[in-house]
Amino acid sequence: MTSANLDLTGFDYRYLVPHSDIDDSGVMHFSRYPALVETALLQGLRTAGWGLAELRAHGCQLVVAQLQVSYRSPARLLDELVVRAWPEHIGGVQLRVGGLISAAGERLVELSMVLGVLDPRTERPTRLPAALRGMLTGLLPTPDLEGV
Repeated sequence: MTSANLDLTGFDYRYLVPHSDIDDSGVMHFSRYPALVETALLQGLRTAGWGLAELRAHGCQLVVAQLQVSYRSPARLLDELVVRAWPEHIGGVQLRVGGLISAAGERLVELSMVLGVLDPRTERPTRLPAALRGMLTGLLPTPDLEGV
């Protein structure tokens, strides 16, 4: 069971943990968490009109260049996860994405992923299309200046 949603702060993706994601110790395998955040991002982009085919048509593809994961607590069979991905920084040829996975209001995993933007024909760095950059810029977190 999966679904994706776009709001003004990022992309949400709901995921019901199936048996195939559970390891021998009864928890979701550690490798699944980054993949779910990437899926939340890609599903959100697709919902906003920037699916993989549209990215390629505009001469770009996103590739993971760096990944940092903090595991707090494991997901278990049939947990309903809320997976959130949002842009943290939009650079010239890179995009940093934040991710959070929670279940029943508890934070399970937090991560940061740097995506390189490549031209799929040459596999060389390229800039994000202006329209996509504008959409993502609208999702950047607003600094909390209260008390400054």
